[in-house]
Amino acid sequence: MKFDKTNQQRFTDLYKRYYKLMYHVAFDVLHNRVTTEDVVHTSCVRVLEHFSQVAAIDSPQTRNFVAIITKRIALTEYSRMKREMPADVPTELKNFDDPHETPVIAVERRDAQTALLMEIRRLGAEDQDILMSQIASVSWTPAR
Repeated sequence: MKFDKTNQQRFTDLYKRYYKLMYHVAFDVLHNRVTTEDVVHTSCVRVLEHFSQVAAIDSPQTRNFVAIITKRIALTEYSRMKREMPADVPTELKNFDDPHETPVIAVERRDAQTALLMEIRRLGAEDQDILMSQIASVSWTPAR
């Protein structure tokens, strides 16, 4: 397909119209802003490759077309990220219990640690390696 000024404008309109949809679809799968941006970019390229199939920009068919492409690319990226997850990311942090800590504070601390580990697991393999090497090199002492 030759990309003349009219098609360039149509693609720009499609991008402006469906960017938020693509971002939302990808983020629902990945829960990672950086990877979501990459998926949205890849989705735009894929839509551009099949742009001749787009009849009307503002139609349910085009909306579904864009959403399906984005979801498939996001799922593929999610699978790739899962395969690349390093085995040395712990499932829980070392126990840094403070004997003077109240039970409520201890539960809050454990919940925060669990949330932190969940976020670490959502990162790419390279980012996980960097972060885990930094965590391992820090000497932790409980705050009083």
